[in-house]
Amino acid sequence: YRRREEPALAEAFKILDDMQGQADFLRPYEFLDRALTLHGARARFLGRLGVQSEDPIDELLSQALAFESVETPTLQAFVERIDASDFQVKREMEQGRDEVRVMTAHGAKGLEAKIVFLPDTVALPPSNRSGLFVLETENGTAPVWSARTEDDPAPVSDIRTERKARELQEYRRLLYVGMTRAEDWLVVCGYRGGQYGDKKDGTKRISPDSWLQVIENGFTDAVECATPLFGEDKQPVKGWMIESDGKAREEPDPLASENWSPQASDPALMLPAPNEGGAVAPISPSRLCDDDPTDPSPLPSDDESGAIIWSSAERGTLMHGLLERLASIPENQRREVGAQGLTSPHGLAALDVVLALLKAPEFAWMFGDGTLAEVPIAGPVAALDGRAVSGSIDRLVVREGRVDIVDFKSGQPHDPMPEAYQRQLAVYRTVLQEIYPNAEVHAHLLWIDVPRLDTLEESAAMQALSRARQQLVSSG
Repeated sequence: YRRREEPALAEAFKILDDMQGQADFLRPYEFLDRALTLHGARARFLGRLGVQSEDPIDELLSQALAFESVETPTLQAFVERIDASDFQVKREMEQGRDEVRVMTAHGAKGLEAKIVFLPDTVALPPSNRSGLFVLETENGTAPVWSARTEDDPAPVSDIRTERKARELQEYRRLLYVGMTRAEDWLVVCGYRGGQYGDKKDGTKRISPDSWLQVIENGFTDAVECATPLFGEDKQPVKGWMIESDGKAREEPDPLASENWSPQASDPALMLPAPNEGGAVAPISPSRLCDDDPTDPSPLPSDDESGAIIWSSAERGTLMHGLLERLASIPENQRREVGAQGLTSPHGLAALDVVLALLKAPEFAWMFGDGTLAEVPIAGPVAALDGRAVSGSIDRLVVREGRVDIVDFKSGQPHDPMPEAYQRQLAVYRTVLQEIYPNAEVHAHLLWIDVPRLDTLEESAAMQALSRARQQLVSSG
């Protein structure tokens, strides 16, 4: 009951209680977004870990959306998928950043920096101390338990030795990764205190297999040189340098005839592969028409210099994002959450428009529980001669016997509905008709600023698809 006395614990309990209550009802993306946005987890990550945490957060959200498009969107299934995957997020090393980045050798693979420190080169990696081994026998495999090395029978001793050799090989591979990250300076540090300090007789306790000892052994032909570093005793730290004669070492050409000989194989495998033609990229439903009705004129800037920093496209993107994030948040918290990061009057004005739309009772049906935001779709469209399309539906509402597609547009309404928007909605509609063959599928355009909902009738949708097909055929 300490949460009653300590505000920090009370706040943590409130968050955990809310997330636990939503775990069985929200899709993985909605669950993560609730924690990141409503409960401020994204801001906490940025404050604690810096801007570099943005990439893994966004990638996790992308993984959640991709998972929902192919699997039953339960939180437990998504966690199992992430736990079973070996997916890694790599970030490029930004130039000119005044910071020190602490990374593992695994995480640093593929990256480089001007100066690299290897701080822990003495401790060996933890060995697999499990006494469970699997022996191969004539009748299959058999588990064997041997807790102590001195009690190992010969077959188990061989397996234990092989296991240690694999661990040492991986340990040295990581040393190579760490050393080759440095562009100019590699600073190798070796802590020798505590269990790694010298013995009373002056001998070292450092393992000959440690990174430090391997590096020292490799620098036997090096010459001493000065460094710009100083130790705790204010004395310059000595360095070692290996010089070459400046001539590039000649490497054998792996393709030279004297270096390889083809093995006998099926003659058909030696024939050149037939030209299958280039892969046809999927069509974006929003790019099916050359006439783009979007108003490209920028909005005025708040900058006293008059520099333009806003455009209609940027404003539209902001409003789309606000509608996606705020719809699932309680009404009394939407303004506070939506205003995070918005400092421009134009951004706050866009937030006002979005809040008014979410509050309007005539549009509540498209933002209620069970509705879906930013739903990715992909697949062939028979009406377009089987051409594949790939896009994202702003809002999808699936009810018994009826499916509603809603696409958001900012700015002032156009009468009649622009051709590009008709084709976009028509493609969405025909794809969803294949997914829900027993339901009525309706496609709508929601003008955010007015707000106004325009519906694309069935006859207009079929005609728009026909015109889109004709354009694709004529353009090849």
